[in-house]
Amino acid sequence: MTVLFAMEFDTTDTLAATADADVVVSQEEFFGGGLATVTAADGIGTALAFPPFADGEEEPGVGITVLGPGVPEPDPAATAFGFGADVRIEGGAQSSAADNGDNVIQRGLAADLAQYKLQVDNGRPSCSATGSAGRVLVKGDALVDQTWYRVACRLDATGMTLTVTDLDTGERGEFTEPGTVGAVTFDENVPLAIGRKAGADGVGILKQPDQFNGSLDAVWVGETVAP
Repeated sequence: MTVLFAMEFDTTDTLAATADADVVVSQEEFFGGGLATVTAADGIGTALAFPPFADGEEEPGVGITVLGPGVPEPDPAATAFGFGADVRIEGGAQSSAADNGDNVIQRGLAADLAQYKLQVDNGRPSCSATGSAGRVLVKGDALVDQTWYRVACRLDATGMTLTVTDLDTGERGEFTEPGTVGAVTFDENVPLAIGRKAGADGVGILKQPDQFNGSLDAVWVGETVAP
């Protein structure tokens, strides 16, 4: 795997220094939300804990955005493209009409001509991508609360594959959906958003923000070999 962008979360206030690429990393807080640190899946390192779920239009939240030439663009017709993270959900990754989901990684919005996304809505991981030729979506089985998983999406010319590995037991599941998305091309100002939706202006979305509730670590985006 050739990881073109990766983030390890050592503290909540050194995000900009953790990206291994030519990028600018920003953090935005909403309605009193903030990040905390928790022990990572290996029991040694540090991961980021996002605010717990709270129903309502003013749910406390945090979003991380990444901008710059170091954020890679998919070219699934030529090279397999992947993205993923270590994920631990809390409270079943609850959602509501106001919240609308639990985003892990997203670039582009649902109405855009280009998008890729990893989410765990209602505790169930899914990967999707949209391009010039259509959209592909693959879903996995529900995650167990308070358990670390390594979740990865792989997009190539034939479709999308989701792999989910329980980091406690090593048990691994793989889910595949065939499809062709064509070109996935973004304006350079469209951010990579972690933990919450962000618009093309880089600002977090207030209405139906898809705020992630749980802990994240080892976020990556890049070319990838077959899982």
